[in-house]
Amino acid sequence: MIEAHLNAVEQVLIAQSKAAQNAGHPNLRGGPREWFVRDFLEGHVPGTLEVGQGELIDADSRPAPTKGEYRAQVDVVLYRRDLPKISYSTGNAAYLAEGVMATIETKSELTRDGLIRVCEVAIEHGQLERSYIPRTGVQVPIKNYLLVLSTRQ
Repeated sequence: MIEAHLNAVEQVLIAQSKAAQNAGHPNLRGGPREWFVRDFLEGHVPGTLEVGQGELIDADSRPAPTKGEYRAQVDVVLYRRDLPKISYSTGNAAYLAEGVMATIETKSELTRDGLIRVCEVAIEHGQLERSYIPRTGVQVPIKNYLLVLSTRQ
């Protein structure tokens, strides 16, 4: 049953990815790619997690950073619903590092520069201060994933 379900979902995701490739500008292709990843996750992660997009912050994060200090925009964030966040607009928020379970960066193709940037951002996320300690006394590190979605055969 699970295999059949995931195979069917895979076909939907492939079709959505192909539809996004019809866009006339490369910047218009990233949004639909991120959307169908979020859409898939929302139907498959526990209700205790929120699937969002935005940036990760900690207690030391400053408002309105200057150009050289911008925080990375994260394509997909898996975040604990029981913790607050700062909403900027519909679908865009600042997530407290304490509640971030995982991040996912989506790419249509993997380049050396793109991989380096994803790794740099993962290191930055690992350096965020996480002051909240769960009841277990163990703070699980933020998991960072890279998802390369290509329709090329």
